[in-house]
Amino acid sequence: MGTARFAIEVRTPFRLDLTVWALRRRAHNTIDAWGGTTYTRTLVVDGTPVLPRALAALGPERLRVNADCGRKTRGDVGAP
Repeated sequence: MGTARFAIEVRTPFRLDLTVWALRRRAHNTIDAWGGTTYTRTLVVDGTPVLPRALAALGPERLRVNADCGRKTRGDVGAP
């Protein structure tokens, strides 16, 4: 399994928990999940399942994203 890692710049004020709450909309939504510090969303890209995880661990202006996929990647993309 491969993992791609990258950072996303966000505008402040930004709160990942409130963003996820807006994305989920319904408590029984199983596609979008919030684990208290990590947001995950199930995706299929070119027939391959991908599980991206966004972590608000780089401060208020950057999110770190790790995406696990079923095939090997070329390594890290970008820099967290």
